[in-house]
Amino acid sequence: MDPTANETDQTSQNHVTSAKNVPVSAPTRAASWNIAAINNNPFEYWITNTDPDYNELMQGVQEFIENKDCDVVIHEIFTQSMFDELLDELRNQKVSGLEELEAFWNNDYKKRMAIRGFLKDKTIGNKRLSSLSRFM
Repeated sequence: MDPTANETDQTSQNHVTSAKNVPVSAPTRAASWNIAAINNNPFEYWITNTDPDYNELMQGVQEFIENKDCDVVIHEIFTQSMFDELLDELRNQKVSGLEELEAFWNNDYKKRMAIRGFLKDKTIGNKRLSSLSRFM
């Protein structure tokens, strides 16, 4: 893999680049978020908690989503090589409709802003690809 393509370089452990191709020296840490939950509250799992780290994480996520300066184009997060790898796997699984999928990717989704153009897009929320936009 090419680390300049915003992916983990498997040959040098813990070498990661940010969405802006800036080297990050800290170990990679990740959290998952159920963005397609059907509950009417997009922060349905944000509970009252006495753990300051938990509260800092939740507040940080909220501030990140609300800060337009944090938004990036989707192809900076999910790169073309990642899409191509997904497409190859879908072909191997004999999934139909891949020409349409590739057209949607190339003509629309990869050009969208990740937060404003995807997470907060009400048409995507209505399709149940993501629920956050249905509650904004």
